[in-house]
Amino acid sequence: MSAPNLPEDRLQFEDIAVSRQVLVVGHGWTALQGARELADLGLEVLLVTAQSGLGDKRQAAGYTEDTAEQLDRLLSAVAEHPGIDLRLASRLVEFEGVAGQYRVLLENSNGTSTDYQVGGVVLAPEPDLSVDFAAWGLTSSDRVMSLADLEALLHSPDKDQQFQIPADQNPAPVVFLLGFTHHSDPVSQKRAYGAALRLAEGQGLPVLVLLDHFKVADPGVESLSQKARQAGIIFAKVTGDRPVIDKTSEGLRVRFFDEVMNQELAVRPRLIVIEEMAQPPANASELAQTLEILSDRRGFFQGDHVYNLPIYTNRTGILAVGPARGPLSLAEGFQEAREAALHLYELLGTGHVLAALDRVRLDRKKCAICLTCYRVCPHRAISVVNRRPVFADLACKACGMCAAECPMEALQIYNYTDRQFQAELQVLASHPTPAAAAE
Repeated sequence: MSAPNLPEDRLQFEDIAVSRQVLVVGHGWTALQGARELADLGLEVLLVTAQSGLGDKRQAAGYTEDTAEQLDRLLSAVAEHPGIDLRLASRLVEFEGVAGQYRVLLENSNGTSTDYQVGGVVLAPEPDLSVDFAAWGLTSSDRVMSLADLEALLHSPDKDQQFQIPADQNPAPVVFLLGFTHHSDPVSQKRAYGAALRLAEGQGLPVLVLLDHFKVADPGVESLSQKARQAGIIFAKVTGDRPVIDKTSEGLRVRFFDEVMNQELAVRPRLIVIEEMAQPPANASELAQTLEILSDRRGFFQGDHVYNLPIYTNRTGILAVGPARGPLSLAEGFQEAREAALHLYELLGTGHVLAALDRVRLDRKKCAICLTCYRVCPHRAISVVNRRPVFADLACKACGMCAAECPMEALQIYNYTDRQFQAELQVLASHPTPAAAAE
């Protein structure tokens, strides 16, 4: 029996040298976790942030004393790790190349620029948290504060004095306002429920939580809300008109329409706590433009795309984890940081990678140099050299977008010819599905 004839143009592979250094962008806990995971795997880490310091417990959603101790250990491990090169108060000004061979130009606060070669990038910048006090006609004070400020107060030694209840008075409630001026998220609501429980159980205060929507799509949020109810915390979902805050001679008054009682209610709060709105960091748009990656409609990294499964962006080797993609819990951010580290270790771990050569075939006679392929490639796997498209073998996912959009049909994806597709369609057409056959 003779061996089958093999095509003369069999796909060839080449061993490509790649950089084992990874750029990690961010100063928060997910960025630190990602840096440590990468360094522990033996990769070199370049940790870059525009901030002058690392870590911020206010960004650790729902942290406890145990979590705080864990974060302190993480901070020490990163600061002391020999495989992590810290670049504080620095920013990314230039970025070019392909996966495994990116060139990075960093500039520090003194204006000094330094070139680096990196194989991949992990994005984990923390979102900016802001409170629109003006939308409620309020200003920050000891009677009106953000959720983050309340969390800081609850972890300070002054909390007992701040929330001391006079023996001859009935305590006024603490009122939480979640949402209304922005879209709330499960992580933020989890923080609010935890703070409310500390007030109810630890300080003996009545608590009223007003919110426009319950958000429970995060592990533990629903059970935490049930525990809060059992502790006597009252929840009221307010739809339609948002609550109104009046300033009277006796202090602040919160009015809202209760749908269960079908009437307007009013309370005089001891304290009003307003949930923050999570927004992309101020430099997110500039960073996305420099890296040539997509953003979502809110401005967070990793825009909607069929290939952008969690942690992956539209460019091979550039990953967005945890808070880079929007408000995520600390546990979820740590898990994504671990997955990103494993992915990059698989890609860069040995310093060499086997990549398919010439996966995309270009017919130079047909090519009109319109660069449509360059514009539509979702993975930035195409660059331009001497006005001609050049395809990066390591970055190419063989998605076929360039070949499908080429107006001159000058591109062909290896092993995905028109004849192959026509043959497959003919086979499918000659074997109807059971449902079609029944008809």
